[in-house]
Amino acid sequence: MMTTALIENKPALVQLILDHHLDLNVFLTWDNLTLIYNSTDPRKLTRNMLMELAKKDMLLPSGKKVPGIQLHHVATALKGLLGEFTEPLYPRLKVYRTTPESKPTVKE
Repeated sequence: MMTTALIENKPALVQLILDHHLDLNVFLTWDNLTLIYNSTDPRKLTRNMLMELAKKDMLLPSGKKVPGIQLHHVATALKGLLGEFTEPLYPRLKVYRTTPESKPTVKE
């Protein structure tokens, strides 16, 4: 329900869910954040900016396609907007796969 409220931009519902003690540490997993960013309205400037970044790396050197917006695209966009006032939050992954705990698995 929280994911739908965020995607559909329903701040009153988000507040209601938070008031009923949703644990954001449990909810805001790598997978949920990626889903939310990929589900934003395609007419929004933010979505277009993130998709432009994502299009640049849709193909990995192995030829494997990367599905849409990844969290490192969000970090790149924030760095572009905020400059030196931000540190990258999400690493650029070489393997786009998550463990059952939804933590990124990175292979060098």
